[in-house]
Amino acid sequence: MIKKVVAAFGVSLLAVSIQTTSILATTIEVPSDISSIQLAINSAVDGDTILVAPGRYYENIIFHGKKVVLTSWYSLSGDPQDILRTIIDGSQYTYLDSASTVAMYDNEDSTTALIGFVITGGNGCIVFGAREGGGINLDHASPLIKNNIIAGNRATIPAGGNLRGGGGVNFRFSTGLLIGNYILSNQGYNYCGGLLIQDASVVAKNNVIAYNDGGDLTGTWDGAGAVYTYKCFPPSKFYSNTIAFNHAARAGGFYANVNGNSILINNILYGNDNGQITLSNTNPANFPVLYSDIEGGFSGTANVDMNPILNPDMTLDPISPIVDLGDPDVFFNDVEDITNLGSAQYPALGTIRNDMGSFGGSEPIFQIPLPTLSDPIVSFEGSSSTFIDDSAFVSHMITTIVTNAGLNLTYIDSIVNTSSLSTVGSPSLQEVRILDQDTLSIIWTPTQRFPIIDTVMIYHNDVTYGSPFSYIVDYSIAPCCATPGDYDHNGAFNIADVTSGIARIFSGGPVSPCQDESDADGNNSFNVADVTYGIARIFGGGPAPTCGTTGI
Repeated sequence: MIKKVVAAFGVSLLAVSIQTTSILATTIEVPSDISSIQLAINSAVDGDTILVAPGRYYENIIFHGKKVVLTSWYSLSGDPQDILRTIIDGSQYTYLDSASTVAMYDNEDSTTALIGFVITGGNGCIVFGAREGGGINLDHASPLIKNNIIAGNRATIPAGGNLRGGGGVNFRFSTGLLIGNYILSNQGYNYCGGLLIQDASVVAKNNVIAYNDGGDLTGTWDGAGAVYTYKCFPPSKFYSNTIAFNHAARAGGFYANVNGNSILINNILYGNDNGQITLSNTNPANFPVLYSDIEGGFSGTANVDMNPILNPDMTLDPISPIVDLGDPDVFFNDVEDITNLGSAQYPALGTIRNDMGSFGGSEPIFQIPLPTLSDPIVSFEGSSSTFIDDSAFVSHMITTIVTNAGLNLTYIDSIVNTSSLSTVGSPSLQEVRILDQDTLSIIWTPTQRFPIIDTVMIYHNDVTYGSPFSYIVDYSIAPCCATPGDYDHNGAFNIADVTSGIARIFSGGPVSPCQDESDADGNNSFNVADVTYGIARIFGGGPAPTCGTTGI
């Protein structure tokens, strides 16, 4: 049941930097108290906490101005597995114009929080004629967004105009806090795959923004694979973020357009296509960059241009040259290892002086317990089928369950079979969402009446984990001789079968669907003797036809 909890319980939730509005706060548990997240938000009042159990929730959440904390069990356990197990999936939207996975539009403030979820499947909302905010869309809202994985969202579907961007998160007219999140593998059509900040001033701290795609156009407003800032008064602040391996035709990293004023301290910008930082109609004096590792270099205090040596989970490798190169001000110090005073607590490295990037400082991002952040992690359940037919050209459905245990979408690129005696149709699905599974079905059809061992090659975008996947089809022919001498395999032996046999031998007519039936003398081959045998039976009372035994 819905219950009151004392402040002592609330302390563990307060560890996520939320101030409650009362000593006794109501905690609503989903699904044990209320079945869905949206219904729980609708029933909550300011100051409540909504605690969500692990599961995949196909919802498009709107906060409706509620000043509540929406969190997974991670806020209690501190276990990143609780984040991976608690997924809000916005892919089954009701209205395409409101297809963001999470939306806040009504003056939600810093006592509103979203903590500890995978946010995926969003397609954005229509805002001033543009589609924006695929995963999280914030307009006149300034919440805390903390310790989430925002991955596999899009802002690409046409919206009446060409502007489609902010695939991961969109802040508009906001002063929110974005702390300790992974913004991964989101897409914008022509601008900003990851984080879009417009007419807003945001504090972004200890986030990983990687593998996002801002599109391939280069018009006036196009660009930004990772971060796009526009009219930021006062400047947005970026502390200890790792912005890496994002793509866009212009400014794959950070694009500050039209007073996209920002302050960058202790950041890594590395491996982004077509520019790490691009300023357009933005005064460099309003865009200071300090103590940061910028590939290709960037003017500013103590900036460096070094390969940070990032591990697959975005932590710094122990031999990274940027360990302890962050701002030496104690405000930015790494968390100290209490068992080894003076040293940083892992995953920070070295001394307690700040490490550049998202694992340095006083609030390092959590580690995701997966072997890679860049690729889907694909497996297939069901790798073979056996079929036995009594006639040719019978189509069969082959199926396999595709599981994606990673944080990038799985794309089924193509299906190719190796046998020249069969064909395959188009796959029943083109993608599998992150941390999800689906059934892949393919129509397989033999084109000749012969035993076939065929390998169907399923190509997908996870080359690390075995593309293509090989599916084996074992096709054999059952004995088909129901009516001996029945060349045309229609259930009756008559003059038409003799005519068909003559046509096959002397003028290249069609092969019998059941060659055993056409083998009237039963010697396992079809030739003129079988036609003669049939004529003798029909016109001269000769012996009855027999059957071959080849099974074809």
